[in-house]
Amino acid sequence: MIQIHSTQLCRSCTRVAARSGSSGLIRATPVLPPVQTRHSINAFHSSASIRSEQPSDPAPPKRPSPYRLIQPHTFLSQFAPLHISGWRLDSLSQQERLVNPLSSVDEALDVEGEGGDLQNRRLVRAFVMGEGREGWRDVMRFTQRAGEVIEQEDHHPTVLITPLSDYIPSTTSLQTSAKENNSYIIEISTHTHTPLPPYPTPTKNQTHKMRPGVTGKDIRLAERLEHAWEGVMGGKEKVEMKRE
Repeated sequence: MIQIHSTQLCRSCTRVAARSGSSGLIRATPVLPPVQTRHSINAFHSSASIRSEQPSDPAPPKRPSPYRLIQPHTFLSQFAPLHISGWRLDSLSQQERLVNPLSSVDEALDVEGEGGDLQNRRLVRAFVMGEGREGWRDVMRFTQRAGEVIEQEDHHPTVLITPLSDYIPSTTSLQTSAKENNSYIIEISTHTHTPLPPYPTPTKNQTHKMRPGVTGKDIRLAERLEHAWEGVMGGKEKVEMKRE
């Protein structure tokens, strides 16, 4: 950048300038940018490194996945209200249901046993919906609410709708108290097909693929389905279960 100055000199100054070889006009005074010294460069790099070394905001902690198999002690506390309402912990294998149809929850949750991490297990519940035309309307209302819950949870259970006269429970732990043959039954069972290992205690065999079982997703779905049923029926009917 050049800064131009145009100044007319007086006679005496003109003579002085003539003796020194300068013209009557002084112009084209260059203005150079400031020179960066080694000290200024080092100061710039040090300030940049200080800014880069400042710790950033810590990442939020990861929430535990609902698709993990549940630890036995956690499952007992979460499942207790559902068990009172009529939900049952059952085997996924139909053959095992025939051999050991009334396996207790304590046996299923034996940490040393095969089912200690709730693999090969499911949650199952039989809902009694009432009789006749009014009972069928209750079925429609409940299935609509249940469908919305299932869609929101993105977790799809097995649903069976049948008249009581044709109902054959999928497990002997289910026994309805309804006596009229024109009542309706909705049996719902849920489990996770590809669960993650339980947390925080990993399984003994790290390379072993987890078998289907009960996860937090199933507990959450069962709780919401129970709430939807209570909203439709209002306690009209209950399901009587065999003692375990």
